[in-house]
Amino acid sequence: MNTALLSANFSFLERFLIRWETRSLGANIDRLIAILPCIIYADKLHQDFLFAHCKKVLEEFLKPSTYSIPRIMDRILLRMQEFRQDEKLYLQDRARVVDILMQDMQLYGVIIDMYSAPQFLHLLKVFQSLLQEKYDKEYMLDPRGRRILSFQEKYIT
Repeated sequence: MNTALLSANFSFLERFLIRWETRSLGANIDRLIAILPCIIYADKLHQDFLFAHCKKVLEEFLKPSTYSIPRIMDRILLRMQEFRQDEKLYLQDRARVVDILMQDMQLYGVIIDMYSAPQFLHLLKVFQSLLQEKYDKEYMLDPRGRRILSFQEKYIT
């Protein structure tokens, strides 16, 4: 099943050090650390494959100059273990991932890269529908806004 999750045992001090070492790597890496555990945890049957694939995606996304990829992977693993203990955290983080993607759509490429294999097409569609729903909700025009938009389209073009 998911041997990477089951075999990794971090002491309290190790967990603290992992969080400490990854706390200030930058906003993009913080976003990746939020996104990737949710993407991997979404398919419980293929978590090992997705976790291994995650390292390749990180190396491609962060370029080889990033020396901290092993620590980022540990941080992702820590978060996935927290998801195993409390499913509510996963649901909260999944909603947070959608918010992150709304702020930076270029990070959607990470999801596409992670779910590039055909067996993950359904998960890609799930994230796409969550994102589309959030986008439609945030950018829905009220009646006044629609009236202004129709006026602009009619007279300004």
